[in-house]
Amino acid sequence: FQWNNGTDLTLAGHGTIDGQGYKWWWQFLLSKIPGDRKRPGLVYLTDGTGLKVANITLRNSPIMHMHFDNISEVTIDSVTIWTDWRRQAKLAGLHERLGLVLPQDDDEDPPFMQL
Repeated sequence: FQWNNGTDLTLAGHGTIDGQGYKWWWQFLLSKIPGDRKRPGLVYLTDGTGLKVANITLRNSPIMHMHFDNISEVTIDSVTIWTDWRRQAKLAGLHERLGLVLPQDDDEDPPFMQL
């Protein structure tokens, strides 16, 4: 979702925006994303005023869940940001390199961040 140079935007509801980041993380780690191509963020907002983000879940962004640049009068309420950190760790092999034991796949992951 990209918004440029506007006023009074409300992004709200009780749904989930899923960026399906797993495919992007994999391609990035294998260096298969060309240098001139960037991974997309889920919510990218620039040059505006009067923004409200409320009651949504942002999940598995390819790179950033929310990015604000030159935005004034921002309200964020009841937003959950969730990342499948198990898949990221397994892809990168970080759990092995750091000697971490990952929880079983049937365990429920807590949200990464709640605002």
